[in-house]
Amino acid sequence: MLGFILSKMHMLIFAIGILIVAAMFYNFIVNMELNTAVSNAVTMSSKVIEEQASGDSLCSSKISVIPDRITYGVGDMPLFYEMTFSKQVIGDANTLILSINERGRKSILGARKVPMRAGIVLIDPGFIAMGLPVDNYYDKDSIVLNPRKATKGELSYPPNAFIAVKEVVGGAETLYVIPCSTYKDVAGAMSNCILNQLAVGCYKLKNTSGLTSDSVVSSCFDVTRQVTTSGDSVRNYTWKECQDQFYSSSS
Repeated sequence: MLGFILSKMHMLIFAIGILIVAAMFYNFIVNMELNTAVSNAVTMSSKVIEEQASGDSLCSSKISVIPDRITYGVGDMPLFYEMTFSKQVIGDANTLILSINERGRKSILGARKVPMRAGIVLIDPGFIAMGLPVDNYYDKDSIVLNPRKATKGELSYPPNAFIAVKEVVGGAETLYVIPCSTYKDVAGAMSNCILNQLAVGCYKLKNTSGLTSDSVVSSCFDVTRQVTTSGDSVRNYTWKECQDQFYSSSS
């Protein structure tokens, strides 16, 4: 009788051991798939930055929309996340670091560094929902995009995209990362990404010397600029229009 009981116990222990090994292997596979999915998401965004930073153009821009979740594993399990852009400056060496962490947790799941010659300007996404000028959100050390961020009881425009703008002035290169929200887009109107690019141009213009109502926004940020077939400008966005668009309610 005792031998029978011991035999059954051994079988039970063996079965439990098999289940534990199977669970550990499953968790290993799931974590590997999660790491791959996060790495792909970071790589896609960093490539947009790399393309702009390494290009030869004196002025270029590109919009990148990031998904509201990262899916992985059996049944496409969702990971709700935050994407952080941080700049690191050591002497003349500039590096933009993109990282992803699970929303509400600080541990980083994946990251990628993008070294560049250009100076880096990061715009905090806090101005988007309120439709504010970028003045108090300009040139931060780091910014966080939370593509599923929601404000209870209020209309929310989560920053689920960014536009990377490279500008070269007098040989000095600058890369701008400007957050935006496709949820704020309205049919027939300027997209939020393009509008925010213009808002940064207006802020830069505001801080130039000799400013007049007829001063115009840099062509890198003037998305309303019209040109002839020969490439000559026939219209530019003026400081007066900047005031009407972005500063009329804040002045």
